[in-house]
Amino acid sequence: MNQDYKDKIIAARPTNLGRLIASIVFIIIAHLFELKVLEIISYFHFIVGITWLYIVERHYTIYEYNPRFWYLNAFIDLITLTIIVYITGTTHSFVVVGYVVITTLSSIDLNKKRGRFAVILGILLYSSISFLVYFNIFPYLNIFTGQEVKISLFSIFISIVLLTAGSVASNLVIFEIYTQLNDKNEELSNKYDEIKKLKFQQDGDYYLTSLLIEPLLTNEILSERIKIEYRLDQYKKFTFRNMQKDIGGDVILCSNIILNSQKYFVFINGDAMGKSIQGAGGALVLGVVLKSVLSRNTEEIVVNLPEDWILNTYNELQKIFESFDGLMLVSAIIGLMNEKTGLVYYLNLEHPNLILYRSKVASYIELSKSTPKIGTPYIKKPKEVNLFQLFTGDILFLGSDGKDDLMKNTGEAHEKYNYDESQFLRIIEQSEGNMEEIIKIIPEYGIIIDDFSILKIAYT
Repeated sequence: MNQDYKDKIIAARPTNLGRLIASIVFIIIAHLFELKVLEIISYFHFIVGITWLYIVERHYTIYEYNPRFWYLNAFIDLITLTIIVYITGTTHSFVVVGYVVITTLSSIDLNKKRGRFAVILGILLYSSISFLVYFNIFPYLNIFTGQEVKISLFSIFISIVLLTAGSVASNLVIFEIYTQLNDKNEELSNKYDEIKKLKFQQDGDYYLTSLLIEPLLTNEILSERIKIEYRLDQYKKFTFRNMQKDIGGDVILCSNIILNSQKYFVFINGDAMGKSIQGAGGALVLGVVLKSVLSRNTEEIVVNLPEDWILNTYNELQKIFESFDGLMLVSAIIGLMNEKTGLVYYLNLEHPNLILYRSKVASYIELSKSTPKIGTPYIKKPKEVNLFQLFTGDILFLGSDGKDDLMKNTGEAHEKYNYDESQFLRIIEQSEGNMEEIIKIIPEYGIIIDDFSILKIAYT
């Protein structure tokens, strides 16, 4: 069953249940006052009502393909109501308002004939029973007083005029309101469907981009002295055809290369500017260029210094990203580590500083040289890189600003976000450098609101 049918069933349910409740009330009244005709009609009305409810709730398609069943149901409603009007006082009966109620409910439909049917049949039935009483064909009977009273032609006239005015006004006003609401709902539904279609297309683009990025972020290293752990969690989450994915601008790449017969460990952590698809576009370009550079290093490279490899890699990246005229920038750390000596060569491109965890103390490694982000136009090419010596047991941490820019769980509005750069140092010390513990502890300090990446490099 489609959603449209479900919505129609839900919309019809209050009326159908109300009909059953009215039938039960009629049955009780008929039983209390021993009105056999009303009792028979009420039971018949109840059976029709329960059948109608079952058809609408369980087999809506039957009603959908045979909509004229509605007129039979409405006819029985009005006949039963007319009998109740008669036994409760005819022109003086408070139950006359039921005609207006049935007309109102019948008018909540785009089919104009239904509302008009309720108006015309209701007036005809009421007029008929009134004149039958007036001409003594049916005696005037009020079950509450048990008295027979003559009714005047004037009271019949006034009652019919008021009923006609009330029913017609109800039909016109309710139908007009319902039509306008339906038009508005249809407009909103069309816009919602259009948004869903665009959302599906967008998620399809996200999914394709994530598939392109995934193979670029594989980290396969072979080293007995270097152990790595990393966590990459892009902020933008989406679902495409029941597949959960994420997309963003953070990148972590690790590999091995050989320079001048010495084995080096390559590590790169980047953060492309922008959220979701914009950041992913920068990450995709960054990953492709870096994979291209690393794929050329499958054999030994003969260069004078490791610094040259880093600077050449940076220059190649800068050349590509400069073509975007400053619209796509990437902060990053590009580094090499000599596996034998533990000497680290790196270039920091406006990225959060490297963190050294040594002797259970975490501290930032101060930069001697800083370079603007990749893609910054009109800058001088760097000629030197930063150096740092690692010793056995040292651990390096590097990551994007997503690890620092947390939204606090508590605090005043002006203190909503974390501005304490030493917070992550305390988290490392609290976890004693354990990556799993770091991931568990971070939510205690705040909510992650950005792409999140951390790379841990242990020199053993």
